[in-house]
Amino acid sequence: MIEILSRRLMSAELRPAPTSSGQLARTPLPHLLVYASERQLTGTFEFRAPDSSTATVLVVEGQPAKARLSTPPIYLGQVLLELGAIDAPILDASLRDLAAERKLHGSMLVDRGAIDDGMLALGLRTQVLRKLQHIARMPAATVFEFYSDYDGLSEFGREPTPIDANAAVWTAIREQPPFEHVKAALERVTQGRIRVSKTAQLERFGFTNEERRWIELLRMKPLRLDAFFASAEINERITRLIVYCLAITKQIEMVSPDERSSGSIPISEPSSSSKLRELRDSTPSSNPPSSPRNAVGRVPLKRERVRTAPSIPGMVEEHSSPRMPGADRRASPPPEQFVDTRRAEIIERAQNIDKQNYFEMLGVSVDATIEEVKSTYFVLAKVWHPDRLPAALVDVKDSCARVFARMSEAHQTLTDEDKRKRYLRLMKEGGETPEQQQEIANVLGASLQFQKAEICLRKNDVVQAEELARQALEMDPQQADYIALVAWLEALKPASQTNDATQEQIAALDRALKINERCERAYFYRAMLYKRQHREGLAFKDFQKVAELNPKNIDAQRELRLYEMRGGPPRRITPYPSQPAPSKPGLFQKFFKK
Repeated sequence: MIEILSRRLMSAELRPAPTSSGQLARTPLPHLLVYASERQLTGTFEFRAPDSSTATVLVVEGQPAKARLSTPPIYLGQVLLELGAIDAPILDASLRDLAAERKLHGSMLVDRGAIDDGMLALGLRTQVLRKLQHIARMPAATVFEFYSDYDGLSEFGREPTPIDANAAVWTAIREQPPFEHVKAALERVTQGRIRVSKTAQLERFGFTNEERRWIELLRMKPLRLDAFFASAEINERITRLIVYCLAITKQIEMVSPDERSSGSIPISEPSSSSKLRELRDSTPSSNPPSSPRNAVGRVPLKRERVRTAPSIPGMVEEHSSPRMPGADRRASPPPEQFVDTRRAEIIERAQNIDKQNYFEMLGVSVDATIEEVKSTYFVLAKVWHPDRLPAALVDVKDSCARVFARMSEAHQTLTDEDKRKRYLRLMKEGGETPEQQQEIANVLGASLQFQKAEICLRKNDVVQAEELARQALEMDPQQADYIALVAWLEALKPASQTNDATQEQIAALDRALKINERCERAYFYRAMLYKRQHREGLAFKDFQKVAELNPKNIDAQRELRLYEMRGGPPRRITPYPSQPAPSKPGLFQKFFKK
């Protein structure tokens, strides 16, 4: 694959004119990926959003092989950490040495024996998939261009690592469904029956075992779309997306009444005036639709039916006979594969739930109505309520309860008009996720503890000051002022009066200044420690820097006058230029104008 790439692709200096272009509103990312796969394209897609953010994807013979985002970064080290390939200490150590060794992060980890080549390839493929998820979320007004036989990422990262195009298609669909296109595709198959094609390769998509289990219904016999939706016990919204994914990748086919295949399902582009509300609502309507065409949006379900799981060789063994009233209804234990997949899903969701906003937690759009939020939540509650877990998953019940609690919190907020308005304002200010809200709480709490520490220091209560300063630093470890104060309080201790101990605190102040080169406190404390070491020249420079940053600092001015009186060079103080304020201050800037 790589040899083919090197033979075919042109370098950046030979960038050709684009061979095609378009807009995601008309051709969403899943359709682009299918198009590239079917035609075995090799070249580069470039995306440009209205906010000037960009993304680039290299495809090799139809397979996404490399991707780059202008923002936000998706680091390989974090991906490997989340995959369990490395732990946090290994990640931190490698990041510290990364700049010095001037290597790619993955290559460094392989050289150190932290991971092998196979795990690196898995990490790179996962990283590409996550970047595709971000591209799928780009606005519909995003424009794209394709450059055939051109490598726009030749100078970026390692050699290309192709991923399965079908897995990329399903990833993009799940991340940001193009609802109008989904609705148009499903309307094509409302009248007839569908089944999985004999040539289908379902294992390439990355479906979960539970999803595969119900897709196999369509392999065993042709079904009408409404019958398939009624039979599947997974989230109906996901079921619709699965059918759409299988349709555009030609994994299912229409079946005529005499059971002969009538070919693949034609997919047309939807009209821009298509309504999405029907498709987004996953709660079945109790009233039958007025026409078969409208049945795609809301499928009527029988209220007194009993759904049984399909019998799939190698996955699940259940009796296929219908259950009669009074019959034994004890459920057979879930298969081991399902338990493992479900456990991994719960753990991953619990780890990431705090990084999502309330809309993302429920999988609804920002403009979803209260009714849509409620119906989606009720569907999710059947899946994520901890009391519905089988006994085999009792070890992750707490994690499941945490996810469900967040979903309930999101539901309560988004279905209350006043709470929702306040939350939307909070989203604009940068506090949309629980993780961000916790960060804000930490910043505010750290600031309060720091102010208390300053008061205690002025009262010469050094012990209490140090305790409060360390609490502030723990809550907000990237604040240079907190690092500086802790270093100074440590330097005041009798045991820290030696030259070696003093040098350790000077090193801590150096770290603070790397974080914030305008940290007046760090310069002043470092100057005082230089005086202790009789390094008057360095102390003088730091006192001068303090005076430049703050001409009203009386202590620094006094030290400079004393230095001049002892025969030192005259002061040359130039006011330090002030930093321009950000054009659009976020929530942190509103609290801390530094």
